[in-house]
Amino acid sequence: MSDDEAFLAAEKTVRGELRWTTRPNDTAVGHAVVAIGAIDSGEIRVIVLATVERRWMLVLKSGTRTVLEWDFVPDGEVRRHWNAPPRPDGFPAEDRSPIHEHVWHHGAKLSRPIDGQDDSSLRQAFYSFCERATISAGESFREPPQTQLQLER
Repeated sequence: MSDDEAFLAAEKTVRGELRWTTRPNDTAVGHAVVAIGAIDSGEIRVIVLATVERRWMLVLKSGTRTVLEWDFVPDGEVRRHWNAPPRPDGFPAEDRSPIHEHVWHHGAKLSRPIDGQDDSSLRQAFYSFCERATISAGESFREPPQTQLQLER
């Protein structure tokens, strides 16, 4: 098991709550420290582009390394990730899904679809991400300071 896989599997907790900062390009970034036991071991980041509906990234970092990333891309936005062989089971050669995760396997960034998140809110996605990453998040989620674009359906 690699260091990243071990970190992902370890029981972690969020210390405090998401603290939001804004950037000039209508982006808000939420940060929270992640601890293993009493030791601060990483960070969870939530990145929201306010001018695009459901354009989110949820990122787990261990030090400076990204260990897990979930991307939510609006329907209709063209995107494509290639997973070069050899790749583990469950990772397609090509991933075009608008909601997908990235993990690192032997140094290679891989992508695969995430099921069950099509209608989730940012709050729900945050807690699902934390569950996937073995993080006990408690009541740490806070909404971003900017209202995100909502399209009528």
